[in-house]
Amino acid sequence: MFKPPTSLVASAALALGLLVAACGGEAVLPSRTMTVVGREMAFDAPDRVEPGEYQIVFRNTGAEFHELAIKDSSGDVMTRRSIAAGATATMKVRLDPGTYELGCFEPGHYAGGMHQMLVVAAT
Repeated sequence: MFKPPTSLVASAALALGLLVAACGGEAVLPSRTMTVVGREMAFDAPDRVEPGEYQIVFRNTGAEFHELAIKDSSGDVMTRRSIAAGATATMKVRLDPGTYELGCFEPGHYAGGMHQMLVVAAT
C-alpha cells in the first residue's frame, strides 16, 4: 500500500490551512467558467447554469461593438462590458439562484433582439 511521504502530507495540510485562513475560514471553490459570444443582434450563451462564482469569457464575433450586461431579477445591472469587434474580455460575477437577463445596450441592439434570459438553479 502506498504511503505518501510525511513531508508531502504536512505541506498539503499547511497549504489548505493557509487557504482557509486567508478566506475568513471558508474554503474557496474554483470559479466556474461561462462563455458568451456576441454577434449581430444575438448572444450564443447557455440559458441555464448552476449557482456559483463565474468567470465569464465574453467574445465579440460580430462586426460592431457589442456589450454584455447582466441584470438581476430586480433589473439592477450586476456587471457590464462593451468590446470591439473581434475582442474578448473576462468578467467575474456571482450568480445566485434566480433569473437574470443578458443584454446588449449599444444603440438599437437591445431593441433589435440582443437579449436573453439566464436561469440559475441547482440541477
